[in-house]
Amino acid sequence: MDSAEKAHRDVPIYVAGVYRHPSAGSLLVADNTGEPIEQIDLRQDGDALEGIDNNGSIFRGRIDKVDGSVASFTIKGINTAGNEGTIAGTISVDGSTAVMRGTWIEDALYSVVYGQATVPSNITCNLVLTIADTTLTNGQSTTLSVANGTAPFTWDVDGPAKLDDEVTTSPSNSLTYTGTNTEKVLVTVIDSRGCGATGTIN
Repeated sequence: MDSAEKAHRDVPIYVAGVYRHPSAGSLLVADNTGEPIEQIDLRQDGDALEGIDNNGSIFRGRIDKVDGSVASFTIKGINTAGNEGTIAGTISVDGSTAVMRGTWIEDALYSVVYGQATVPSNITCNLVLTIADTTLTNGQSTTLSVANGTAPFTWDVDGPAKLDDEVTTSPSNSLTYTGTNTEKVLVTVIDSRGCGATGTIN
């Protein structure tokens, strides 16, 4: 995915939060082929969404449309059974309460998605990403640091990388990246409020 494909557009709604079914013992995703999905920690950077469920599965997608206080969205990921699942639906926001309604779609399996989250209001994002050295050769390292954000931070390097994982969540506001070849990479960092910043290493 190149930088053009990863470009984010601003949207007039904020839906980041930890979504759970409001009824005790009920699941966020009624049924799937993997381990039960009880909650999703959804983060937002513009129209881009990233969610991590209680099993550690990662879902990515976008807000497709905003109509007043309602956002239509689609996110996709791989469940613990190794099958791709899609959550498509809407998130409506009323004050600090967001309600997710949608459908879980797998091959030959459909189920209901319903959950609520508390979302912060009037978020002002001014995250600043600093890359100490933006030009690396093979094996060279540089420090990535972020200011004006709220931990924990999710770091994503789109390209050759030496990080703990493709996506690394860390309470630290800095991370070391080691280049593995001369390809250009895009670095994205998102804080716990859903505010994000990007930078390029050549």
